[in-house]
This record gives sequence, C-alpha cells and structure tokens, in this order.
Amino acid sequence: LWLDPTMAILLGANVLWEGGRLVARSVDGLLDRTDATLEALARNELDVCTEEYGLSYHRFRLRMSGHIPRVDLHLQFPDNMTIAQAHVLATKVEERLHRAMQRPNSEVITHLEPDTHPRNQP
Repeated sequence: LWLDPTMAILLGANVLWEGGRLVARSVDGLLDRTDATLEALARNELDVCTEEYGLSYHRFRLRMSGHIPRVDLHLQFPDNMTIAQAHVLATKVEERLHRAMQRPNSEVITHLEPDTHPRNQP
C-alpha cells in the first residue's frame, strides 16, 4: 500500500526537477550574459593590438547570446587617418579578437571614430 504513493511522489519530483532544468536552459538561451574568461581574453588582445596599431578604444561590451559571443566596441583612430586605412586596421583588430577568443562563431562589431570624438558620446 505504501509503494504506490511513494512512486507517485518520486515520479512527480522527477517531473518537477527535469521541468525546472528545461525552463532554466530555455531562459538562459534567451537572455544575454557575460563570460568573464572570454572578456579577459578579448580585452588583453585588444590592449595589445591597439597599442601596436596606435589606436584607443572605449565602450567595450562582450555578451553571450546563447553560446555565441558578441563583442561591440568603439575604436578611435588618429584624425589624419583615412576611413579606408581605419577600416583595414579595424578588420585586423576584429580578426585578432576572433582568434584570441577561439570561437569561430563569435561576432565582433567595431565602430570607427576619430580621436577628437568625445568618449562620453555614443
């Protein structure tokens, strides 16, 4: 007589446990979050290559959308540099960030700005 209710309680607990895990995974895939390890790798590489190319950056953001890392940053270039030259360097920075994060599915977006652009403006 005690076996039937005990099994029902165990089965119900299992359904609640698995349902909770399923909801948590689903919500995790919908919400952006950060990855501290990837952010450190990206910032370190960004510091190295901006120093190497004579650039600066600000408004750096790294977020995970599901399992896809997305990086967004503003690169500042010398005022006398042409947009074509700035674009070539920005592409090199983006490629180096992809390699540093070791994630082929990562997305890196750079916004090009002259040095005279105030850093506190979007």
